[in-house]
Amino acid sequence: MGVCLVPKLYEFSPLKYVVPSLDVIQSMGHAQMTPVQASTIPLFMRNKDVIVEAVTGSGKTLAFVIPVLERLIRREARLRKNEVGALIISPTRYVKGSGQFSP
Repeated sequence: MGVCLVPKLYEFSPLKYVVPSLDVIQSMGHAQMTPVQASTIPLFMRNKDVIVEAVTGSGKTLAFVIPVLERLIRREARLRKNEVGALIISPTRYVKGSGQFSP
C-alpha cells in the first residue's frame, strides 16, 4: 500500500508562505490548491526533486513557481549582479504526430 502525499484539505494558508505570496495567490482567485500543487509544493520546499505529468489546467505551473518565488523572497542576501536566482526550462508544445510545433 502506497503513502498518500495529498493532504485532505487543499488550502494554501496552512503552508508557511511569506505573507505577500499568500496575498498574491489569493488575489488571483486561488483559495485552494489542486491535488498536483498539494502533492508537490511541500516536496519542493524541502529541496526534493519532483516530476509531474498531469493534464492541462491541473496547476503544474503554480506548483513550481510558488516554491521558486518563496525561496527567492526568503533569501538572506539579495542576488548579486549576474547571479542566477532560478532557471526554469519548459518544453515547447509539440503537436503529437503532426511533426509540427503548435503556437
